[in-house]
Amino acid sequence: MAIIFKRIPAPALLLLVLLALTGCAGDMVNLHYVPVGPVAQNSGKHITLLELEDKRPQTTGVGQRKDGGLFAADARVTDWVSRALAEEFVRQGVQVYYAGEGVSSPGASTISGSVDELWLMETGNTSYEVNIKITLVLSDSNGKRICTENFWRKQTAQFLPSESNISNLMTDTLRDVVAPAAQTMRG
Repeated sequence: MAIIFKRIPAPALLLLVLLALTGCAGDMVNLHYVPVGPVAQNSGKHITLLELEDKRPQTTGVGQRKDGGLFAADARVTDWVSRALAEEFVRQGVQVYYAGEGVSSPGASTISGSVDELWLMETGNTSYEVNIKITLVLSDSNGKRICTENFWRKQTAQFLPSESNISNLMTDTLRDVVAPAAQTMRG
């Protein structure tokens, strides 16, 4: 059986490629985090980081497509944000005891708080906007509240829709929140 290939005109081929690319972004957002930059020498400081609470107004997804559909996450948002914060503390030379269950390490200051907003909006065929806001509470080893701080970042980007581009935008925006948060809250 012979297969006959016809030459496809360049404009038609380009159109097919563009149509294929615009449909490549799925509804699932891969929540991953990789800290950027060198790891500082251990500073001797140690903290207990409790998993942040989910206080987002919309918790059924992590964003909305322009057609009204929702983006879903492949992981729990609070765990993703909390672990990213823990990785930033470590990158800045702080020993971290991550207590996802809410049990703190004796003698350590404690960081608790909430994810107040984490939302991805598809604003056009190739444009996206991400808003992330967290509130962190630093308490001493006796449980006395020392300070409360809010950290927020809004970022927009334009790119061809793909799961990796969307995931990278979410990660970059989160990094812009948790890196300065760890710097501020480590003391």
